[in-house]
Amino acid sequence: MSGRSVKPQQLALSLILYAIVVLSACTQSTPSSQIIVSPAPAQAPQLIAATERTPATQTLEGKVVGVADGDTMTILGAGNRQTRVRLQGIDAPESRQAFGQDSKHNLSDLVFNKQVVVEYEKTDQYGRTLGKVVVGGRDVNLEQIKVGLAWHYKHYQGDQSPTDRRLYADAETEARSARRGLWADAAPIPPWDFRRGKRAAVEDGGQSVDGVSVPAPSPVTRRRAEGQPTGTAEPEEETVYVTRTGAKYHRSSCQYLRRSRIPVSLKEARQSYDPCSVCRPPH
Repeated sequence: MSGRSVKPQQLALSLILYAIVVLSACTQSTPSSQIIVSPAPAQAPQLIAATERTPATQTLEGKVVGVADGDTMTILGAGNRQTRVRLQGIDAPESRQAFGQDSKHNLSDLVFNKQVVVEYEKTDQYGRTLGKVVVGGRDVNLEQIKVGLAWHYKHYQGDQSPTDRRLYADAETEARSARRGLWADAAPIPPWDFRRGKRAAVEDGGQSVDGVSVPAPSPVTRRRAEGQPTGTAEPEEETVYVTRTGAKYHRSSCQYLRRSRIPVSLKEARQSYDPCSVCRPPH
Protein backbone atom coordinates (compact mmCIF):
# COMPACT_ATOMS: atom_id res chain seq x y z
CA MET A 1 0.00 0.00 0.00
CA SER A 2 2.79 2.41 0.92
CA GLY A 3 4.59 1.76 -2.41
CA ARG A 4 1.54 2.83 -4.41
CA SER A 5 1.07 6.17 -2.49
CA VAL A 6 4.59 7.42 -3.40
CA LYS A 7 3.98 7.73 -7.15
CA PRO A 8 1.32 10.46 -7.03
CA GLN A 9 3.50 12.50 -4.67
CA GLN A 10 6.47 12.22 -6.97
CA LEU A 11 4.32 13.25 -9.93
CA ALA A 12 3.01 16.27 -8.08
CA LEU A 13 6.52 17.30 -7.06
CA SER A 14 7.72 16.97 -10.66
CA LEU A 15 4.88 19.20 -11.87
CA ILE A 16 5.70 21.85 -9.25
CA LEU A 17 9.39 21.84 -10.20
CA TYR A 18 8.50 22.13 -13.91
CA ALA A 19 6.21 25.10 -13.20
CA ILE A 20 8.98 26.85 -11.24
CA VAL A 21 11.46 26.37 -14.10
CA VAL A 22 8.99 27.77 -16.68
CA LEU A 23 8.17 30.82 -14.56
CA SER A 24 11.84 31.48 -13.95
CA ALA A 25 12.61 31.35 -17.67
CA CYS A 26 9.80 33.82 -18.46
CA THR A 27 10.97 36.22 -15.77
CA GLN A 28 14.55 36.26 -17.09
CA SER A 29 13.47 36.84 -20.73
CA THR A 30 11.71 40.15 -19.95
CA PRO A 31 14.78 42.30 -19.04
CA SER A 32 16.83 40.83 -21.91
CA SER A 33 14.25 42.04 -24.39
CA GLN A 34 14.30 45.46 -22.73
CA ILE A 35 18.07 45.67 -23.06
CA ILE A 36 17.82 45.10 -26.81
CA VAL A 37 15.10 47.69 -27.39
CA SER A 38 16.15 50.51 -25.01
CA PRO A 39 19.14 52.01 -26.97
CA ALA A 40 16.98 52.80 -30.04
CA PRO A 41 15.42 56.14 -28.91
CA ALA A 42 18.77 57.44 -27.61
CA GLN A 43 20.22 57.49 -31.16
CA ALA A 44 17.76 60.04 -32.55
CA PRO A 45 19.28 63.23 -31.01
CA GLN A 46 22.75 62.14 -32.13
CA LEU A 47 21.60 62.09 -35.78
CA ILE A 48 20.00 65.54 -35.45
CA ALA A 49 23.15 67.00 -33.96
CA ALA A 50 25.20 65.69 -36.88
CA THR A 51 23.01 67.45 -39.45
CA GLU A 52 23.38 70.81 -37.62
CA ARG A 53 27.17 70.70 -37.53
CA THR A 54 28.88 73.57 -39.47
CA PRO A 55 32.38 73.53 -40.99
CA ALA A 56 35.04 74.23 -38.44
CA THR A 57 37.05 77.43 -38.93
CA GLN A 58 40.65 76.71 -39.83
CA THR A 59 43.66 78.87 -39.06
CA LEU A 60 46.74 79.77 -41.06
CA GLU A 61 49.77 81.41 -39.48
CA GLY A 62 52.60 83.12 -41.28
CA LYS A 63 54.48 86.28 -42.15
CA VAL A 64 53.06 88.81 -44.59
CA VAL A 65 55.51 89.18 -47.47
CA GLY A 66 53.35 91.05 -49.96
CA VAL A 67 50.39 93.44 -50.14
CA ALA A 68 48.68 93.68 -53.54
CA ASP A 69 45.97 96.19 -52.64
CA GLY A 70 43.70 97.19 -49.78
CA ASP A 71 42.17 93.73 -49.35
CA THR A 72 44.70 91.21 -50.70
CA MET A 73 48.01 90.00 -49.29
CA THR A 74 50.49 87.14 -49.53
CA ILE A 75 51.57 85.13 -46.48
CA LEU A 76 54.66 82.97 -46.10
CA GLY A 77 53.73 80.03 -43.90
CA ALA A 78 55.21 76.72 -42.78
CA GLY A 79 57.59 75.11 -45.23
CA ASN A 80 58.07 78.46 -47.00
CA ARG A 81 54.69 78.01 -48.63
CA GLN A 82 53.10 81.19 -49.97
CA THR A 83 49.36 81.69 -49.67
CA ARG A 84 47.40 84.50 -51.26
CA VAL A 85 44.74 85.80 -48.87
CA ARG A 86 41.65 87.86 -49.70
CA LEU A 87 40.26 89.73 -46.69
CA GLN A 88 36.75 88.47 -46.03
CA GLY A 89 33.82 90.80 -45.50
CA ILE A 90 35.39 93.92 -47.03
CA ASP A 91 36.00 95.40 -50.48
CA ALA A 92 38.71 98.03 -50.85
CA PRO A 93 39.03 100.56 -53.69
CA GLU A 94 40.82 99.23 -56.75
CA SER A 95 44.44 100.31 -57.10
CA ARG A 96 43.58 102.82 -59.84
CA GLN A 97 40.54 104.17 -58.03
CA ALA A 98 40.53 107.19 -55.75
CA PHE A 99 41.92 106.12 -52.35
CA GLY A 100 43.08 102.81 -53.83
CA GLN A 101 46.73 103.49 -53.02
CA ASP A 102 45.83 104.92 -49.62
CA SER A 103 44.00 101.71 -48.77
CA LYS A 104 46.94 99.59 -49.89
CA HIS A 105 49.44 101.63 -47.87
CA ASN A 106 47.30 101.46 -44.75
CA LEU A 107 47.00 97.68 -45.00
CA SER A 108 50.75 97.46 -45.53
CA ASP A 109 51.37 99.50 -42.39
CA LEU A 110 49.14 97.13 -40.44
CA VAL A 111 50.54 93.79 -41.60
CA PHE A 112 53.64 93.91 -43.80
CA ASN A 113 56.56 91.88 -42.44
CA LYS A 114 54.47 90.87 -39.41
CA GLN A 115 53.23 87.53 -38.12
CA VAL A 116 49.50 87.15 -38.62
CA VAL A 117 46.79 84.57 -38.04
CA VAL A 118 44.16 83.98 -40.73
CA GLU A 119 40.82 82.49 -39.71
CA TYR A 120 39.18 80.94 -42.77
CA GLU A 121 36.77 78.31 -44.08
CA LYS A 122 37.16 78.34 -47.87
CA THR A 123 38.83 79.80 -50.95
CA ASP A 124 37.34 81.98 -53.69
CA GLN A 125 37.06 81.32 -57.43
CA TYR A 126 40.61 82.61 -57.95
CA GLY A 127 42.11 80.21 -55.43
CA ARG A 128 42.68 82.86 -52.76
CA THR A 129 42.06 81.98 -49.13
CA LEU A 130 39.08 83.99 -47.83
CA GLY A 131 39.59 84.89 -44.21
CA LYS A 132 39.79 87.28 -41.31
CA VAL A 133 43.34 88.45 -40.65
CA VAL A 134 44.35 89.07 -37.05
CA VAL A 135 47.60 90.72 -35.94
CA GLY A 136 48.34 91.52 -32.32
CA GLY A 137 44.74 90.71 -31.42
CA ARG A 138 43.35 93.26 -33.92
CA ASP A 139 40.95 92.38 -36.73
CA VAL A 140 42.73 93.88 -39.75
CA ASN A 141 39.65 93.61 -41.98
CA LEU A 142 37.66 95.67 -39.51
CA GLU A 143 40.46 98.25 -39.18
CA GLN A 144 40.35 98.93 -42.92
CA ILE A 145 36.65 99.78 -42.62
CA LYS A 146 37.11 101.90 -39.49
CA VAL A 147 39.57 104.27 -41.16
CA GLY A 148 37.33 104.64 -44.20
CA LEU A 149 39.51 102.75 -46.67
CA ALA A 150 37.19 99.83 -47.42
CA TRP A 151 33.51 99.07 -47.72
CA HIS A 152 31.69 96.41 -45.76
CA TYR A 153 31.11 93.86 -48.55
CA LYS A 154 27.43 93.23 -47.78
CA HIS A 155 26.92 91.10 -50.88
CA TYR A 156 28.93 88.36 -49.15
CA GLN A 157 28.06 89.10 -45.53
CA GLY A 158 26.38 85.70 -45.31
CA ASP A 159 29.88 84.20 -45.07
CA GLN A 160 30.51 86.13 -41.84
CA SER A 161 29.51 85.33 -38.30
CA PRO A 162 26.57 87.40 -36.97
CA THR A 163 28.95 89.23 -34.63
CA ASP A 164 31.39 90.24 -37.39
CA ARG A 165 28.53 91.17 -39.68
CA ARG A 166 27.23 93.64 -37.10
CA LEU A 167 30.67 95.03 -36.23
CA TYR A 168 31.60 95.66 -39.87
CA ALA A 169 28.28 97.31 -40.70
CA ASP A 170 28.50 99.59 -37.66
CA ALA A 171 32.12 100.50 -38.47
CA GLU A 172 31.17 101.57 -42.01
CA THR A 173 28.27 103.66 -40.73
CA GLU A 174 30.54 105.42 -38.25
CA ALA A 175 33.33 106.06 -40.80
CA ARG A 176 30.78 107.40 -43.28
CA SER A 177 29.32 109.77 -40.68
CA ALA A 178 32.80 111.04 -39.77
CA ARG A 179 33.72 111.37 -43.50
CA ARG A 180 36.92 109.41 -43.01
CA GLY A 181 39.04 108.27 -45.93
CA LEU A 182 37.06 107.62 -49.08
CA TRP A 183 33.92 108.98 -47.42
CA ALA A 184 35.39 112.46 -47.77
CA ASP A 185 34.15 112.28 -51.38
CA ALA A 186 30.53 113.24 -51.89
CA ALA A 187 29.76 110.09 -53.88
CA PRO A 188 32.59 107.52 -53.76
CA ILE A 189 32.30 104.75 -56.35
CA PRO A 190 32.13 101.26 -54.78
CA PRO A 191 34.80 99.00 -56.25
CA TRP A 192 32.22 96.47 -57.48
CA ASP A 193 30.62 99.24 -59.59
CA PHE A 194 34.05 100.38 -60.78
CA ARG A 195 34.89 96.84 -61.92
CA ARG A 196 31.52 96.50 -63.63
CA GLY A 197 32.07 99.80 -65.45
CA LYS A 198 35.45 98.67 -66.74
CA ARG A 199 34.00 95.46 -68.13
CA ALA A 200 31.11 97.27 -69.79
CA ALA A 201 33.46 99.81 -71.40
CA VAL A 202 35.52 97.10 -73.05
CA GLU A 203 32.42 95.23 -74.23
CA ASP A 204 31.15 98.46 -75.84
CA GLY A 205 34.31 98.84 -77.91
CA GLY A 206 36.38 100.84 -75.47
CA GLN A 207 40.11 100.64 -74.99
CA SER A 208 42.38 99.66 -72.13
CA VAL A 209 45.01 102.24 -71.20
CA ASP A 210 47.59 101.00 -68.71
CA GLY A 211 45.11 98.38 -67.58
CA VAL A 212 42.24 100.88 -67.19
CA SER A 213 39.27 100.57 -69.54
CA VAL A 214 38.18 103.80 -71.20
CA PRO A 215 34.86 104.03 -73.06
CA ALA A 216 35.09 104.31 -76.83
CA PRO A 217 34.51 107.94 -77.93
CA SER A 218 31.37 108.66 -79.91
CA PRO A 219 31.66 109.60 -83.60
CA VAL A 220 31.02 113.25 -82.70
CA THR A 221 33.79 113.21 -80.11
CA ARG A 222 36.22 111.61 -82.54
CA ARG A 223 35.42 114.17 -85.25
CA ARG A 224 35.91 116.98 -82.78
CA ALA A 225 39.27 115.61 -81.68
CA GLU A 226 40.32 115.34 -85.34
CA GLY A 227 39.25 118.93 -86.08
CA GLN A 228 36.42 117.89 -88.39
CA PRO A 229 32.98 119.56 -88.51
CA THR A 230 30.59 118.06 -86.04
CA GLY A 231 27.36 119.86 -86.81
CA THR A 232 25.15 120.95 -83.95
CA ALA A 233 26.04 118.89 -80.90
CA GLU A 234 23.70 118.17 -78.06
CA PRO A 235 24.87 119.25 -74.56
CA GLU A 236 25.64 115.64 -73.68
CA GLU A 237 28.08 115.46 -76.59
CA GLU A 238 30.25 118.22 -75.14
CA THR A 239 33.83 117.02 -74.82
CA VAL A 240 35.39 116.46 -71.42
CA TYR A 241 38.59 114.63 -70.52
CA VAL A 242 39.66 111.70 -68.39
CA THR A 243 43.12 110.52 -67.37
CA ARG A 244 44.75 107.12 -67.56
CA THR A 245 44.53 106.44 -63.84
CA GLY A 246 41.80 108.71 -62.48
CA ALA A 247 38.15 108.15 -61.68
CA LYS A 248 36.93 111.68 -62.55
CA TYR A 249 36.34 113.70 -65.71
CA HIS A 250 37.64 117.24 -66.26
CA ARG A 251 37.49 120.44 -68.28
CA SER A 252 40.26 120.90 -70.83
CA SER A 253 41.99 123.48 -68.60
CA CYS A 254 42.11 121.33 -65.46
CA GLN A 255 45.49 121.01 -63.74
CA TYR A 256 45.03 117.24 -63.38
CA LEU A 257 45.38 116.77 -67.15
CA ARG A 258 49.07 117.64 -67.24
CA ARG A 259 50.23 114.04 -67.60
CA SER A 260 47.49 112.53 -69.73
CA ARG A 261 44.18 113.51 -71.30
CA ILE A 262 41.71 111.31 -73.14
CA PRO A 263 38.72 113.04 -74.81
CA VAL A 264 35.26 111.55 -74.22
CA SER A 265 31.75 112.92 -74.53
CA LEU A 266 30.04 114.24 -71.44
CA LYS A 267 27.40 111.54 -71.78
CA GLU A 268 30.02 108.79 -71.81
CA ALA A 269 31.95 110.33 -68.94
CA ARG A 270 28.87 110.43 -66.75
CA GLN A 271 28.46 106.69 -67.08
CA SER A 272 31.84 105.74 -65.61
CA TYR A 273 33.34 108.79 -63.90
CA ASP A 274 32.56 111.49 -61.37
CA PRO A 275 33.00 115.24 -62.12
CA CYS A 276 36.22 116.80 -60.85
CA SER A 277 35.64 118.93 -57.75
CA VAL A 278 38.43 121.34 -58.77
CA CYS A 279 37.60 122.35 -62.35
CA ARG A 280 33.87 121.59 -61.94
CA PRO A 281 32.92 120.33 -65.42
CA PRO A 282 29.23 120.20 -66.38
CA HIS A 283 27.29 117.34 -64.87
